[in-house]
Amino acid sequence: MKVGIDIAEIKRISEVVRHWGDKFLNRIFTKNELKEWKARGSRTSFLAGRFAAKEAFLKAIGTSGIRWKEIEVLGGLMEKPVIWFGGKKIEGADLSISHTEELAISIVIIPNNA
Repeated sequence: MKVGIDIAEIKRISEVVRHWGDKFLNRIFTKNELKEWKARGSRTSFLAGRFAAKEAFLKAIGTSGIRWKEIEVLGGLMEKPVIWFGGKKIEGADLSISHTEELAISIVIIPNNA
């Protein structure tokens, strides 16, 4: 089993978005992720949660040299969020994202056979 966890400060993500705008958003997040973000009211906590999930996934797989947009985190709210990597759903992976007013945290668990 592979496990990764990450925590992101919502305020920091907000500052980066304010400073870099679309340049940051389009570098880190896929079109589908940005579509979900806008559909949910463009809350920075959503972006911070997705950012933390991508970081947690990278820690779980232990691989470097991967571009942010190769990892896609979709779903949530009324359905469990799912990780896609290289256009393929990571079957059997468990992903959890949670927020407070200040922090977003994510944990990823991937079975060895995934």
